[in-house]
Amino acid sequence: MKYSFALGWLLTFLQLALRLGWGVVAVVFAVSLHLTPVEIGAVLFLFYLGYTSSSVLWGAMIDKEGPRKAMFISATFSGLLLT
Repeated sequence: MKYSFALGWLLTFLQLALRLGWGVVAVVFAVSLHLTPVEIGAVLFLFYLGYTSSSVLWGAMIDKEGPRKAMFISATFSGLLLT
């Protein structure tokens, strides 16, 4: 029980860091790619559009298949994309 609780909190904060990391690197990202404020806003908009739309799909999957399978698939894809 304590292990799963700690793992749940760890995954929650990892997910939060991945979601909020754009605010920290947006300035460096814009300068290095020579983006205008409108272009960096479009990049952030598209990121959050994908985030919110995928939340609906993941929510439906959790309701249908259960959280264990959804977490396994999510962790697998995150691991593949981040390496």
